[in-house]
Amino acid sequence: MDDENEQKKAVKWWHIAAGYGIAEAQYNLGIAYEAGNLVAQDTDKAIKFYSDALANNYDKAHFKIARVYLNKKKRYKKAFHHYLYAIDSENQEVKKEGHSGLAFMYINGFYVGQDLEQGLRHMELAASHGDFSAMYYAGKAYIYGCDKCKITKNKSKGMHFLEIAAENKDVDAMMLYVELNYDEAITKEEKKKIINYTLEAASKKHREAHVRAAQFYLDGYSFIQPNKDRFIFHIKQAAELNHAKAQYFLYKAYEVGGFLEKNNKKAKYWFNRAVENGSEKALEDVSQMNEKVSELGSK
Repeated sequence: MDDENEQKKAVKWWHIAAGYGIAEAQYNLGIAYEAGNLVAQDTDKAIKFYSDALANNYDKAHFKIARVYLNKKKRYKKAFHHYLYAIDSENQEVKKEGHSGLAFMYINGFYVGQDLEQGLRHMELAASHGDFSAMYYAGKAYIYGCDKCKITKNKSKGMHFLEIAAENKDVDAMMLYVELNYDEAITKEEKKKIINYTLEAASKKHREAHVRAAQFYLDGYSFIQPNKDRFIFHIKQAAELNHAKAQYFLYKAYEVGGFLEKNNKKAKYWFNRAVENGSEKALEDVSQMNEKVSELGSK
């Protein structure tokens, strides 16, 4: 409660400071009204305070107001121009966010016509300024090539971006690195990196990472020994995150028993979840059941 009271006092002083033209206070109020944090959410007031901050040369407000115009107001022309201003900033964070925003707009064709080549160019520039998510996407584009983007395969360049993104804990980058290097990892250090990336991604609720971790504990991998409890833990985590194959596995495990204690109620639950998430095996089972029902009805 004390923290909340202090925050409310801060909002009060931001309003006072904003009235005196203090740019940082105006910027903070923009954030507060955009998110509805300790004030009633008000997009128009957020735009007003971001605009006031920009009038006082507070560059950070460019990418913030651009996001509001893009996502809340759907005023793509204004969003585009604020992102253009952002990439000319001396502030590296602002420049990074500007390039990321322009990449998104070019790729999706908002205001400008869809231009994947320009989108990737801005993605690469965002990556060069420390946007690790952009590094992942740029790396992936170079690793696999992109005809639509006019990008020729360049695995060396792609892996460079991918490894930087993975080292900086981008979850998708870590798991793509694992996928590309799992079968080729030979040394203890190479396998350790595979394990570390997988478990780090799993800790951030990446469902494919949980499935990979389950495989480690099922078969053993490097210094990881087979462990039934850890295997089940990761399979259940993947299933909770809507991994259809993991859900189907739990259905069969509970239906048959042995690996897990037989439990028809849980088997039915996971079967239904697997069907909902498009498990081919579960859908095949449903099809076979429907055929049997039809056969019985015809007799």
